[in-house]
Amino acid sequence: MKKLFGRTVLSFCIILGLLLANGHAFLADTVIDFDKNTSTKEAEAINLNTEVNGYFEVKKDKDFYKFTLNSDGKLTFKLTSEEGTYLSLLNEDKNVLKTISVRTWQSVLEYSSFTLNIKKGTYYFQVETGGTMDGYSYDFSTEFVRKGNPIKVMWGKTELKVGQIGKVTILSDTSLVKLNNDGTLTTVRTLKKGEEYRVYSYKGQHNGLYGVGGGNFIQKNQNVKYETPSKAKLALLQ
Repeated sequence: MKKLFGRTVLSFCIILGLLLANGHAFLADTVIDFDKNTSTKEAEAINLNTEVNGYFEVKKDKDFYKFTLNSDGKLTFKLTSEEGTYLSLLNEDKNVLKTISVRTWQSVLEYSSFTLNIKKGTYYFQVETGGTMDGYSYDFSTEFVRKGNPIKVMWGKTELKVGQIGKVTILSDTSLVKLNNDGTLTTVRTLKKGEEYRVYSYKGQHNGLYGVGGGNFIQKNQNVKYETPSKAKLALLQ
């Protein structure tokens, strides 16, 4: 019995060696998903009124994101992806409230969105592959409008607004500029020391340009200080 077992193992090893020598692979490749947000327990915390960029590493991949609302309001979420993707909104009990999709059998739309009234509480976004490929990206954006009168959130000398990414404090007199179509800058006026301005965007040209609205920019230099709002302040806007 021991001899027979030994011969059986030896025969298997010989066959395996021949298959590998001939370049044959009969075992499927193992692909590991390195994402850490593959369950509601590991969901990545996000702020609303922002865009989320994600990536599917494997087929049948799922990513989870979490957010908490301090008040009732209206939530809009929009999905884009280069391959089939589902985006679902879940409540705290993990029940699906709404699912939208792009480039799947369920929907052939390349862009999909949905708006619903939502109560304060904790929610999850579940993003799931709907195609046959692995290794592709997706994006979804959110917009939340608080029910009733919005709360005024002060940040230094300015009021924090939805969509604001930061603020600039003027340390020494500097120029407010416009970016021309040919890439050059034109001075609009001089900004005075001590003034603060909301920042809504950032461009890498000219060593960095902080977008302060109206097509105007403040150059990144030693005359200005840039700051980002804390998560606590951003949460007050939601």
